[in-house]
Amino acid sequence: MSRGVRRGFMLLEAAVALLVVGLIAGATLELYGAGMRAAARGPKLLAATALAQDRLAAVRLLEPEQLGHLPDSVARGRFGAPFADYRWHASVARSLESDLYDVRVEITWSAGAFTLSSRLYSPAGGTTQ
Repeated sequence: MSRGVRRGFMLLEAAVALLVVGLIAGATLELYGAGMRAAARGPKLLAATALAQDRLAAVRLLEPEQLGHLPDSVARGRFGAPFADYRWHASVARSLESDLYDVRVEITWSAGAFTLSSRLYSPAGGTTQ
């Protein structure tokens, strides 16, 4: 192979190597950024999960006749300190099956939201489960 042709291949190989390294570096930085965003969001989601479970427990304490129309204090509101930036909205819908209710609790904050859904059995003449 002549010296000029070999020099052209070396230049092409170097360009391809730089392209591959650049693509790998870009992908690595994107993965690192995604991990950092997930790590920053984790504590907010943990708190939102616990707050949603608290609101779900409040709905479960209601009498069966209150499930048709939730009291305002259970249906929506804002948490106190240190969770003042979190809000909740709870809704209950009667399921197709008798005495079953679909409960949904949504927790929102400035940068996101978390929803917890559950099914509740509440016989008309009994207590909630």
